[in-house]
Amino acid sequence: MCKILTIANQKGGVSKTSTALNLAHALGLQGKRVLALDLDPQSSLTVCFGVENHEHLETTMHDLMLTVLNDEPLPPKESYIISKGNVDLIPCNIGLSAIEDKLREEAMLIVTETNLIQRSFADLAHSEKAIALKTHMDAIKAQGKRTDIIDEVNSLLNADKNRDKETCALLGNKSKSIEKIGAKYDLSKNSVARYIRISSLDVKLIKRVDNSDIGLYPAVSLSYLSADEQTELDFILDSSSYKIDMKKAEALRGLSAEKKLTNDKMTAVLSGELSKKPKPKTSPPLRIKHKVYSKHFNETVTQKEMEEIIDKALTEYFNNHKEEKGDEQ
Repeated sequence: MCKILTIANQKGGVSKTSTALNLAHALGLQGKRVLALDLDPQSSLTVCFGVENHEHLETTMHDLMLTVLNDEPLPPKESYIISKGNVDLIPCNIGLSAIEDKLREEAMLIVTETNLIQRSFADLAHSEKAIALKTHMDAIKAQGKRTDIIDEVNSLLNADKNRDKETCALLGNKSKSIEKIGAKYDLSKNSVARYIRISSLDVKLIKRVDNSDIGLYPAVSLSYLSADEQTELDFILDSSSYKIDMKKAEALRGLSAEKKLTNDKMTAVLSGELSKKPKPKTSPPLRIKHKVYSKHFNETVTQKEMEEIIDKALTEYFNNHKEEKGDEQ
């Protein structure tokens, strides 16, 4: 069975190339078959191996990695392996630097998926789910793969532009392609979109979601607030006992969209002052207690008869009251 040895260090000038080269040759002298991989765009190991015109090599580490990433068949070994005794080398040149970002994205995707596989998704906090799914989608998007899924996610994330459509209520639609990514983590397509949406929340606000101070649905609406508005919102919540429900979150989102979300209005929404119904201008209905009208009416008098008698009595009372005022004057 082969053994894999890695000589790596971010710092330069620490004898990485010298160690790799001498170790490879020492093992070769012991009769072992050695394959050396040059993974440095500076090509130091390739140069030390005596390869001339390495910049013009037809197939290098860059080409092989790109082939693997694109799921294409590898070329014949003799087209890229350079041999000296028992030591083989896969050379490298500056072309490797062109796919460093692609390799980083691939690694990010692998790490994210591995973490999600190792831990039950149900065990993750809301913030962890949001970050994991956002990372996953960014990696897929950067690679240019599964554009159908990416388009669906973008459609869901921009549901606020179609808020009047039945199919886009609270980041939802009837398309099925995004269900493929949700199925991997036992989530509906809408849940995937919601978690990716709240990944744009302020760090302090998403912690409130983790602590159940803010629900997931209200958090989706709050994610449409600007960064400054979210910071101000957290400050107000931190210095008060206000709670946020779906109604308040939607009100904040609406004011933000209209560019009317001032600090005063934000406080008014959170306190409930803005949603209070204005007091009616008409006087409230008069209710006479039983012990009052029972002094003058027995049980045989109907309600209609009571109203007529009270109306006549009040008319006579106020007429007499006017006459008395006239006499005084």
